[in-house]
Amino acid sequence: MTNPTVLIVDDEPAVRMTLAKFLESIGVKEVLEASNGDEALEKVRARPDLKLVLLDLKMPVKDGLKTLEEIRGVRPELKVAMLTGYPFY
Repeated sequence: MTNPTVLIVDDEPAVRMTLAKFLESIGVKEVLEASNGDEALEKVRARPDLKLVLLDLKMPVKDGLKTLEEIRGVRPELKVAMLTGYPFY
């Protein structure tokens, strides 16, 4: 994936900022951000050049699983990686 456009979806601004800085440091062309599932879906629909979504599992408004389901309905080929800070012990 050369110079992809990536969307970070997380309700925590510090997480989005940290991931964005990291992605830019490794050469990602453009990093978009959304704070909830509804914002993410707007960006997925508006940006056909989007290659990857980093999607938080637990968010207000719409959780990551519901957002993933809706992304699949709009752009089934889009790569999505789920993120979580949820402890799974």
